[in-house]
Amino acid sequence: MHYKIITLFLTTLLITCCSCISPNTHQIEVSYPFQKVGSDSKETMQVLFFTSDNCPPCLRMKKNVWPNAEVRRSIKQYHCSPRMLNSSDEKDLVYFKHYNIRYIPTTIICDRYGGELKREVGYVSIKEMLHFLVQ
Repeated sequence: MHYKIITLFLTTLLITCCSCISPNTHQIEVSYPFQKVGSDSKETMQVLFFTSDNCPPCLRMKKNVWPNAEVRRSIKQYHCSPRMLNSSDEKDLVYFKHYNIRYIPTTIICDRYGGELKREVGYVSIKEMLHFLVQ
């Protein structure tokens, strides 16, 4: 129990400290195995899901929202999505910093260059996710 509390505290502290750094200080190179012509093509956009192992709303979304058949059908139009980025994974922290993630869960749609197009913070229901993905 104490281990979980300490881990949650350290994760929160790390995210808070990372958010104090300007998001433009580190460039992220987003590379895709393929790129379609036209930057507005959904096949070249990606859905990023920022999560944590100790986040109840994140766990609910992983269990109920992402596996939903309608959500899976709708998300197929995006490249390799959703990309799960976990705050406890050291290699994912650069994305938390780049996108200035302060709260989780956070869902972002980005273009093929990694530019943020839109964001949803907090738990997103199936209905809200379907709306978010088609707009």
